[in-house]
Amino acid sequence: VFFLLFTGTRYSSTVALTTSMRERLAMLSLVLLILIAGLVPSPSVVSRYHAAEEILRQRTIFQHDGSESSAAVASSPSRED
Repeated sequence: VFFLLFTGTRYSSTVALTTSMRERLAMLSLVLLILIAGLVPSPSVVSRYHAAEEILRQRTIFQHDGSESSAAVASSPSRED
């Protein structure tokens, strides 16, 4: 329609521009996967949160010497789930 409106002639392609059933199914699968992962991100977010907390806890222990490490671990917030 755009081409016809501005040039006066209809555009005809030399290759088929329609989508096959396989392409539609692949696109639908990707859209559903992204949509579900966006609506229900809880399992992956929780596992990443716990991993980050553990890394930060270990980093705090290794950065301080022996006398400060026990105080740093005791004062760091820990989440018991």
